[in-house]
Formats: sequence, C-alpha cells, structure tokens
Amino acid sequence: MRKKRARAMPQPQIVPTAFREIPMQIVPVGAPLPAMIPPPPSAEEILKRAEQQIQVRKGYIRLIAQNLSPHEVLVFGNKDSEEVYLPVRTCQNILSWAGVRIQFQGPMQEHRFQSPDGEFIEFVIPAEITPNGGQPVPVIGNRSTRDEFFGTAGKTRSCPVCNKPPVYDFPWEGAQYKGWFCKEHPKEKPVEVIHYLPLWDVDIASVRKAAVSNLWNSAVRAIGLQPTLKELSDAGMDIAKVKKVGFSEKKAESATPKAHGNDSAGAVANRTSQARTSTPLSQQAAASSASPGPPPAEIPSQDRQVKGLLKDVSQGTTKDKHQPYLRVMLENQHETFYCFDNKQMHVDADRKAPLFQFLTQAPKGSDCEFLVRNSGGTRNLPNIYIALKIGKYEWLADGTPVLRR
Repeated sequence: MRKKRARAMPQPQIVPTAFREIPMQIVPVGAPLPAMIPPPPSAEEILKRAEQQIQVRKGYIRLIAQNLSPHEVLVFGNKDSEEVYLPVRTCQNILSWAGVRIQFQGPMQEHRFQSPDGEFIEFVIPAEITPNGGQPVPVIGNRSTRDEFFGTAGKTRSCPVCNKPPVYDFPWEGAQYKGWFCKEHPKEKPVEVIHYLPLWDVDIASVRKAAVSNLWNSAVRAIGLQPTLKELSDAGMDIAKVKKVGFSEKKAESATPKAHGNDSAGAVANRTSQARTSTPLSQQAAASSASPGPPPAEIPSQDRQVKGLLKDVSQGTTKDKHQPYLRVMLENQHETFYCFDNKQMHVDADRKAPLFQFLTQAPKGSDCEFLVRNSGGTRNLPNIYIALKIGKYEWLADGTPVLRR
C-alpha cells in the first residue's frame, strides 16, 4: 500500500518594508505648513526692543541707588576715567534681581612670579555667570600683591633732563588740573619709579578678599548693570557723599614711601613714618630725595596730629547728658585725650564697627595716630576728632579705610 505524503504547512510570507502598505496622508494644495519660520524683525521692532531694554536697565539703576548708601560706593580713577566699585552684597543683590546664576570654576588660583624687585603673587578666581535665558559667560576676579593699593611703598619722580625733583602744581596759567612737572623743563614728562613693598609686608588676606570683590563687580559689569556715577546721580543718589580714590593726582602725590590698601576697594595712606619701618633701606634712600606732594586729605589747621603707643583706655559718662565717652592715654604723651563721638568706622569696604570698639579692643602698645581738636569751653578738653590709625587698622582723614595693616 502506498503511503500518503504529509501535507506541507503554508510558510508565512515576508513582505519587505519598502513594499508594505502605508496609510497615505493627503495634504491639500496651498494649505499652510504646520510651522513657519518667522520673518526677520524690522528695524522698528529692533529699536523698540532696545528701548525696552534701556528702560529695564534704568529700573535696575534706580533699585541700586535706593538700596545702597553713598558711603558704600567707591569711585576709582580721575575725571576722565571714573569707575564705580560696589560692595559684594550689592553685587549679589543685582545678580539676584536680574536672575543671573553664578558658578565658581574651582578654588582661587595663586600664581607666583619673580621680578628684579622681588617675588609677588597674583590671585585669580574664575567663575561663570548665566543670565536668565542666556548663554554662560566666563568672568574672573584677580588682584596682585603688586597692586597699587597693596604693594607699593611709594614713588620717586625726577626730570629726565636735569634729574631734579618735579613739583605738583598747575603746569601753566589757566590750566584746569594740577600735575607733576619740572619748572626748568615743563614740557618734559617726569620719570616715575615705583618702590614695591617686600612680600612679607603685604596684607595677603586683604589681597585675596579684594580678588573676590573684583569678581563680583566683574560679573555685574559683564551683564551691563554696573552703573556710572552720573547714572547714580540721576537715580537720586547724593554723589557728593561718595568716596573717591584717584589713581594719579589724588592718590599718591607724596613721593615719600607710604602704605596702600584697597578693599575691596581701599584707599591710600600717606604717612612716611609707617612706611619707613617696613621699607628696605635702599628704597628709603631713593625716596628721601623726592619732592613732596599734596596729601590725600586736607587736615584742618585747628587740628593737631598726635602719635604714640596705646597705654590705657577707660570709659566714663558725662554728668549732664549721661553720654558715654573714652579716656585715651598714649605712652609718649603727657596728656589724656577724650573721645566723645562713637561714630561708625570702616573695617573694610563692606563692614563697619563703632570707634569705641576699635579703641577698647586694641591691645596695649598698639600704634595709634589721631587728629585732636580742643573742645573749647571751660575745660577745653583735647578731643579725638579723627582716628587715623589704631593698631592694624588705618584710615584717611575722610574715613576711607586703608587696608594695608
């Protein structure tokens, strides 16, 4: 008997993808596409957006002027190149108002260099700011121990022709600004030699802090919200109370050695005796022949300047108004000085403390320097009118802190 063959099972038919039936989408002719590329803005639209940004910036400037005291603002430079320097707290507020994020790019960098004048350090702190809806922008803050406000002991100037010291005066009749010039050769620009402090005599902590302050100001400047002095004045700030520090005429125009500081801002000290204690003898000899210049702050004629080591500080209270005061004694002075004004003094560009606190907390033997004015009346007490130095803290006669301690 013949066997029957098994019936073959049907094999599945594989249809290539290219031949599969795909539902057809019919788009009517002339129908608009789902997304259209917008046309470029017209010139009128560009100007309108720019005007809106200008109004937004003016609003920020008004906020800055309303939330900032004029005493907290430092202006560096001269009339031709004034630059506003803001406290760190104000910079942080501005970035917060503008919705700007900041991210530090690692720790502060310390770069050491060697020069014929000795070793110096530059501190650099990098960061990245990201505006709201914008792209990241790199910024840096830096300060050097050779900075003019930290590391210079003084300057000497001489005429390149006759080698005589120049004078600081109006160079010609009717001149608007004073300057350095040689009387015998007024058209020749005096040669200026900067004398640097040794690295061990530079306040490194203040230099590092100034680098951070510089970073925050750079961030505000990068987003275009750093105000000018005129803009702050237009926004209602009394710029007459703003502290100004000149880079040329006002800042150093005594060529004898002196101490410098900044703060995050800072200012200049113009006291020869302090710098000579910390300046190499070669620099002292070079600076001793320099011509004198205008002091950074005028001292009224009725004031007298007293210096000495702190001997004792005691507190008292006036009988009539029960007002607290301090009695201050210096080792080399044969009289007792009185301090009635417990005014706020700058610790640096951002912080303040009462004058009484500086005096009571200063260790005995601290180097002190005051401007004293007699109070008048029947007792005519020698009153400490202005403090120029208490230990490691220094100020100019107008209260500007000198951060080289």
